[in-house]
Amino acid sequence: MKLAHGFEMLCSKSSKVAPDAKRILLRGPLWERFLRSLKEKDYFKGEMEGSAKYLELLHMAEDHFQQSVAVPESPSPALAPGMKRH
Repeated sequence: MKLAHGFEMLCSKSSKVAPDAKRILLRGPLWERFLRSLKEKDYFKGEMEGSAKYLELLHMAEDHFQQSVAVPESPSPALAPGMKRH
């Protein structure tokens, strides 16, 4: 029982995003606005779209977007499964 309870706690704190969710997220209006903003601010430093440096910067932007802008809301610790004391 304690192992199952501990496993529930670990699963509730997991922050991995499924690959399909990543693809959907990067096609949404928030991402489009974020990408447009990066282009307006010359984030890509004049690199041609599709070049190695452009793709490197794009992947960094995608990672940043996922981690800071599109992080799904996690339940509060008091409401997380396995966190209640009985």
